[in-house]
Order: sequence, then C-alpha cells, then structure tokens
Amino acid sequence: MSTHNDEDFAIDANDFKSFEICIGVDNTTARTEVKNYETASPKGESSKKEKLLKMKVNDLVQLIELQEQGVVLQLPPNSCSTGHNLTLTIEVISPAKRVEFETTSKVKAVERMEDAQWVTLQFLQFKDEDWKAFNKVYSSRQDQILDFFESVKG
Repeated sequence: MSTHNDEDFAIDANDFKSFEICIGVDNTTARTEVKNYETASPKGESSKKEKLLKMKVNDLVQLIELQEQGVVLQLPPNSCSTGHNLTLTIEVISPAKRVEFETTSKVKAVERMEDAQWVTLQFLQFKDEDWKAFNKVYSSRQDQILDFFESVKG
C-alpha cells in the first residue's frame, strides 16, 4: 500500500468544485413563472426563518451570456415575448459564498429554437453593488477555469 502526499498529484479535486446558479424568472406581463430549481426545507427545520435548500431541476433555464446591464437566458418555449416585463432573480451558490442578484428587466429580443428560446434582457432596476458582486463571483470562476486549462496544457 502506498502513501501519497497531496503535492504529488497534478490535479486537485477542489479545482472541479464549481457553483450552482439558481435562476427564477417571474413574467409580470403574462403572470407566469419559470425557474431552474425547487426549494426544500432542511431536515428538522420547520419555522418561517428556515433556510431553504435549492436543488437544480430544470436545464431549460440557463444563463447563456452576461452583458453590461443585461443577460441572455435560455428559457422554455413561449415563456415570454419581446416587450414583456420580468423580475429576474439569480443566486450563485459557491463553496466560498452565496450571492443573490435581483432585477426588474425588459425582454429586448427573443430567438426561438425548437425546444427553447434565448431571451435578451435589459435590466431596468437593480442594486449596482449586487450586480458587481455577482459579476465578481462569476468572472472569478471563469478565470479559475482558464488557469486550470493553461496549467494542464503546460
């Protein structure tokens, strides 16, 4: 049986720990809602102050692109149309921190596909510091991924 030191391994398992992105979209124009998660109470807790666990259940709701003051989302077909007003909530849950961003937004464009649609949203009202915090967490993970591939490439 051999023993090993963590420094002997070229790959660190922590390099593969990522974050979850929970997205909720409330279409205030059509009065509908879509999200990529379900919530559940932790075992043994039942008060209103309980922290809800979020579990990803829907791959049709995804973050495709960040823009300066907006995003492109993949949503289920017919979930919104150009001109609709949406309330968007994005929560990033990483091993290190949890960041939540909420905004009212307007649908600027919809690209329809067979089983989904890509929706371009322009943010209307949001807290600038929350948007910056979200961007910081998201872009730092992208940088970590690029660094990892550079180190593997040699």
